[in-house]
Amino acid sequence: MSSWRYRGSFSDRELEVYLTAVRRRVSIDATSRFDRSILGEIARFTVHSKRMRLHVSTLHVNGEQDPLTQGLSHAYLAYADDMALELVPNCGHFIAEERPSWLIERLERFLTQATR
Repeated sequence: MSSWRYRGSFSDRELEVYLTAVRRRVSIDATSRFDRSILGEIARFTVHSKRMRLHVSTLHVNGEQDPLTQGLSHAYLAYADDMALELVPNCGHFIAEERPSWLIERLERFLTQATR
């Protein structure tokens, strides 16, 4: 988990909370099912992607230093009517822990604009 965090570090208590949750049998089962189902979703997307469209306002945030951000394609933005992709500066995967004030401010601004 530490390699996915760019700023700060997890306390022993925070690590315990995360690891206790992911070690539960139900969590392991859910992760396995998700991983298996994603293959079907990729196949479905490949076949139907030209006709698929996201119609709701969407804000996608990724930490600038998140390993999942590396090589992130912006191609999916073409499948949405109103989507913004923002990279959180100086941040890894755990945005809420690393940049909580940034995240709250940005979500408040997005939700206020979306409800107008």
